[in-house]
Amino acid sequence: MGQEFAFVFDIIIIAAAVGMTFVGIKKGFARIIIEMLTVVLSFALAFFISEPIANGIYSEFVQKPLESAVDEKIGGMEQLVEIKPFGETDMDFDKIKISDVPVNEIVPDYEGTGAAVMDLSDVDFTGSGIEKLNLSFFGVKASDFSSVNAKTANFSMTDIETHGIGKLVTAHYLATCMAKSPIAETIGGVIDAAKKALPIAFNDAGTESVTVSSVRTVVLAMIDTKSSAKTALMDGIISPACTIIIRSIVVILLFIVFTFVFGIIARASGFINKIPVIGKINSLLGGIAGLLEAAIIIVVFCLMTKLISSMFAGDVILFNDTAINSTFLFKHIYNLDFLSF
Repeated sequence: MGQEFAFVFDIIIIAAAVGMTFVGIKKGFARIIIEMLTVVLSFALAFFISEPIANGIYSEFVQKPLESAVDEKIGGMEQLVEIKPFGETDMDFDKIKISDVPVNEIVPDYEGTGAAVMDLSDVDFTGSGIEKLNLSFFGVKASDFSSVNAKTANFSMTDIETHGIGKLVTAHYLATCMAKSPIAETIGGVIDAAKKALPIAFNDAGTESVTVSSVRTVVLAMIDTKSSAKTALMDGIISPACTIIIRSIVVILLFIVFTFVFGIIARASGFINKIPVIGKINSLLGGIAGLLEAAIIIVVFCLMTKLISSMFAGDVILFNDTAINSTFLFKHIYNLDFLSF
């Protein structure tokens, strides 16, 4: 949504880089280096301090109410609490084939939408280890997994890059099998409640029913955590997603506060005036320092973009994976590993 205007993100980072470079040249090394150090120190402190603060806020104010809401929705469904289908078996998802093509050889066709539609009418799970699992929890009755019909699935670019096609296909097949069961209805109720407060956790693009898409999210978490559905919901989905939102807000707030405080200290101390001017090199070094300062500002902008996209489940124009992944430069910075905390 809004990918035709996504070039705005590229313009913003280019403008920041060019603008701050010229500002650095004009102000000179002495002044811009203090500003840059202020920004770097503020961001570093905000980033490292934010994790324990976010974890503390989640544990103290968010975790118990969420657990109570989940327990209330689950009711007497012991299966969601006790059964761990993936607890003892490691699957080899690369062994899975779709229409006789190994999943690791499939190149998704996103068609400019940020999601790939896949025909899963002929999936071969042979050799993946699925036959060793007790899949009664999912309502699976098949014993021959050489040609399974998992219907059609819509996988987002982000999910494919995060989980891989093999794991997604497995989760989708199991979710499809159990979509109409009472267990799925219970899971759907829990997820519907969680969506209202935590849309980031269930930001699935797709044409399937909400039940299949939502259950697939839970199955993926069960596979990753090798735990029961309840534990997967809490520890594999809700807790990390909630912590991301809280930490993003804390980082931004702390960054603003630290930048303001350190700026006042630097000006009050008169330290800038004590740095010797170094002739013509002053402007050159000032430009380099300005560029480095722009890099920090761009990182903060990426964090703010992630926060907006997460809080509104990608429903805001431009602030969604489809638009961001259609950019030329911005997506490479936005998708850096260290920004995905």
